Amino acid sequence: MTKHGNIASIKKVIKEWGSTTSCELQLENSPCLNSLGSGNVCELVEDFNKDGVGTVIYDRHGEEIDWHDYVYEELSEDLIAEIFNIMEIYEADMLRTEKRCGS
Repeated sequence: MTKHGNIASIKKVIKEWGSTTSCELQLENSPCLNSLGSGNVCELVEDFNKDGVGTVIYDRHGEEIDWHDYVYEELSEDLIAEIFNIMEIYEADMLRTEKRCGS
């Protein structure tokens, strides 16, 4: 699938099930947008919203330095593919929960 197709799918899932976070999804690792200085500073995707993502910049000690928002179109194709995979799992979990609650 193309980058634009993946973005459309991501937006569809979030429109259907709502915004979410890396924490809510219990991701083992948040997607990495940037890593600088041999990992001394990294920018991780923490929020998934209908129009884009929210990131947190951490120093090497795990302290929050700053926050940024990006629209999906600004992100690399590889990062969009990673978010697409996360959203597929999110949607599957939500469908299982809906089925369980509806029974």
